Amino acid sequence: LCTTPFVMKSIKLTILSLISAVVLVKVSAQDQDALADYCAQPQNREVCEQLLSALSARFETVPQMDKRKPSFVRFGKRSEGDSAMEKRKPSFVRFGRK
Repeated sequence: LCTTPFVMKSIKLTILSLISAVVLVKVSAQDQDALADYCAQPQNREVCEQLLSALSARFETVPQMDKRKPSFVRFGKRSEGDSAMEKRKPSFVRFGRK
């Protein structure tokens, strides 16, 4: 991993944006600078990289939708145990004639 100040600053801002996306809060400029200073320290660099990789892996995976087969209801077969519902003979009504 390249350790130039510009690259480190961009990594820190990426970490900050991922953290703010997870927490869903607006992060102030002071917090951005504090995180940049924290990640700039050599002893904290590994922790920041692990956090970045864990969060980026979390956002790369898209939750899969559960697909269901469409269920078709046939006439007279609406409920299996409902014997109170009586089946009727379909009656055809012609309007205007008796």
